[in-house]
Amino acid sequence: MITLIRRKTFFQKEVEAERYILSTMPVLYAPLWKRDGSIFISDDAYGHKCTVTGALKTLQGRWFDRSDDKIQATSSLFSGTRGSSVKTISFWVYTPSSTGYGNIIATRDAGGSNWQLTRDNNTLNLTTYNTGDGAQDTTYDFVVGKWVYLTTIIDGPANTHETFANGIYVGVLSRNFGTDDGGTVLSIGTDNVGGFANGTIGELIIWNRRLTRAEDQQNYLATKWRYQ
Repeated sequence: MITLIRRKTFFQKEVEAERYILSTMPVLYAPLWKRDGSIFISDDAYGHKCTVTGALKTLQGRWFDRSDDKIQATSSLFSGTRGSSVKTISFWVYTPSSTGYGNIIATRDAGGSNWQLTRDNNTLNLTTYNTGDGAQDTTYDFVVGKWVYLTTIIDGPANTHETFANGIYVGVLSRNFGTDDGGTVLSIGTDNVGGFANGTIGELIIWNRRLTRAEDQQNYLATKWRYQ
């Protein structure tokens, strides 16, 4: 007897991953490899309008050239992490070099900076920012020339932030987030002021809750085929 092994097509993998991600109820789901043009609508239930400056589309995401490339959307759903609520932010990112400083994702508007995740110079540390408090190293170091799926859970009431890389726990650090001071403008590849990123961002997902370990690992497993 001959047993036939049917391999899933890329399309089947995309559909299965999207179904699972949407079942977790994100407030933002932006697969940057999927949408072209200078304006696109996010794939979550809210349909956020995303405006693109530069950020060349590739098969794995959007390329940011560290000059002026950015993607932006505006919603109160992106704010509210400083001391009042919980957010989970996940994204695939590729870093091509070991030098430079750049914001991967941030929320910032006239009211101030709510939260930021950055790549910081030669050490390639992921950091979180809060107005007046400066950066804090999450203890994760990027590997140059490699894709990584990163998740940060910002827990305002607990004054902590946790980091996961490729579904694996990195650590938790204490942080006094204070009170919310703005951050309705979501910026990918910058902080809405400067600090432009260098590299490729594949997809970005945000939840207004704490994602479970199982959910984070499933998201990683469901999407990693595109970045291998």
